Amino acid sequence: MPLDALSAALASREPLGAGGGGTRAAVALLLHGAEADSHVELLFIERSRHDGDPWSGHLAFPGGKVEATDVDPRAAAARETREEVGIELASIADFIGQLDDQSASIRPMTISGFVYGARASPPPLVLGDEVEDAFWFPLHELADPTRQTWHLDKRSGSKYAAIDLRLPQGPLLWGVTYRLVVELLRLAGLNSPRRIQ
Repeated sequence: MPLDALSAALASREPLGAGGGGTRAAVALLLHGAEADSHVELLFIERSRHDGDPWSGHLAFPGGKVEATDVDPRAAAARETREEVGIELASIADFIGQLDDQSASIRPMTISGFVYGARASPPPLVLGDEVEDAFWFPLHELADPTRQTWHLDKRSGSKYAAIDLRLPQGPLLWGVTYRLVVELLRLAGLNSPRRIQ
């Protein structure tokens, strides 16, 4: 079962720091669903589009910059989840563990990912100003080989491994969010068919 495997894997390891420096940010990877039939879903957001924002329109997890008022990065992830999708993590979910830190390639930034499992069906999502859309996506489908593709970053001209969620006119899942998903799948025993590039 993905959540059982994920919980065991995260409990038996220390997350690695990225050592990338720069701004600190944190995201929440919130899972919910029936473990008995392996129907587990992961919450994604699509960021609003703004001129000058390097992550404009990208798929991501709820999260953002760690502020001086946040006790730690995990508190920042919880605050941002409340602000961006209206979910109070402490009231509906159990903390499962932390993934390895990731370094952003667009700007100097270190991102910490915190994994949560919802105890019951989450409340309806209430989108904040920074979020264009939010949706649940089946965890096992993220490892589907037919969804694996490449993203061409127009700014740098570089190609990056990506996952096509096949959203209507939706963006590909790539970058830091992709790398966090690949680690999550591996720890849950649902190996992605492509290595991180």
